[in-house]
Amino acid sequence: MKRIAALLLVISLCAVSVSCARQPGAEPRPLREPTALSWLTRPSAAWPKAPQTEATEPESSTEESTAQTQPPTTRRPKKKRDPLAAFEEQALELTNLAREQAGLAPLAFSEELRRCARIRAVEIVQSFSHDRPDGQSCFSLNPELILGENIAYGQTSPQQVVDAWLNSPSHREIILLDYLTVSAVGCYYDKTDDTYYWVQLFGCAQPEESTAADP
Repeated sequence: MKRIAALLLVISLCAVSVSCARQPGAEPRPLREPTALSWLTRPSAAWPKAPQTEATEPESSTEESTAQTQPPTTRRPKKKRDPLAAFEEQALELTNLAREQAGLAPLAFSEELRRCARIRAVEIVQSFSHDRPDGQSCFSLNPELILGENIAYGQTSPQQVVDAWLNSPSHREIILLDYLTVSAVGCYYDKTDDTYYWVQLFGCAQPEESTAADP
């Protein structure tokens, strides 16, 4: 009886162990996902959401939950501000600060002068001169408006370039001319030599030909 009982026990153990085996060359049977762990694969409202980038598309489950919890908005996305345009405006503000300290009226911003100054900022990369690459004078861009020009390169901020101009007697003289009424700065960054190029143009225009000092 003991031998029979022992034999039955061995047979039963072999049955349990064989149920987990597979034949050589046969594909393994997929294991069923434990139900106790299935909640880990679903997003939880208590977990912080990973920051999204413009190139990253959120999962559909996140989009559905967002649509249910947040009302639709018609607010337009903010446009990125051009850092060079900010440099140009700050340079004009610092110029007007120097004129104010000298007891002079501020210079109004001129859109036309900025257009010309930006062209000149690209040109002085090729020829650092008050003459243009084609041999014409810098005033040729708008002879009726342009009365003066300051140029510089290498400065990395509006404060640096305006300080450089103010520390030069000839550049400072133009900045502080009392009959000037309008001005604008053009800034160009050349990636090839990692350098900023600056041009400041001055003119005299009637109020209707200029805009506010803060564009």
